[in-house]
Amino acid sequence: MAQSLRIVSWNIAGGHTVNSLAQFDYHDEDLDYFASQIEPLNPDIVCLQEIHINHERSTANELAAKLGLSYVYDVDVSPSHIDKNYRLGNAIISRHPLKHVTDAYYPFPEFQLRFPNGKLAPDRHDKMVQIYKFKDFLICNTQMLPLDLFGYSYVKGEGNRLAQEIEKI
Repeated sequence: MAQSLRIVSWNIAGGHTVNSLAQFDYHDEDLDYFASQIEPLNPDIVCLQEIHINHERSTANELAAKLGLSYVYDVDVSPSHIDKNYRLGNAIISRHPLKHVTDAYYPFPEFQLRFPNGKLAPDRHDKMVQIYKFKDFLICNTQMLPLDLFGYSYVKGEGNRLAQEIEKI
C-alpha cells in the first residue's frame, strides 16, 4: 500500500496576516493564526516563505513547535519589508529528518526595480530555492521576486532573460 505525504506551502509574511488589499498593509504578528490553519491539515512537511529570522529568533522554529514538528531548516535570505528588526527567509519544517537540503540562490536582476510611483526599490531582496531530497523525490521551496510589482514580466523582455537564468539553476 502506498503511503501518502502531505505538504503545505505558505508565504507567511513574517507571521503577519494582511490587513487590507493595499500593498504592505499587515496586522501584528500572529503565529497562532498560522498554526491554527496548518494544524488541521496534519502536514508531514511545511514549506514557508517570508519567515522572520534574526540572531535571537526564527518564526519557523516557533511555528514548528506549535505544530509539533521536530525538524527545521531555515535560511536568512533578504531584508524584511515588514519589520526592520528581522530578515526574511525560507524554511522547511518537517516531521522527518531534514538530512538532504541544499540551497540555490537566484541571480538578481541587472535592471533597476522601481515601484509604479517611480521610486527605486530601497533594498536588494535576494530570492532562492531550498531543495529537499526526501526518499525518491525532490521538494522545492521557493519564492520568486515579484517582478510584476516593478512593471516587469518573467515572460518577456528583461524579466524573461532573468527567468532563463533562473531556469538554469
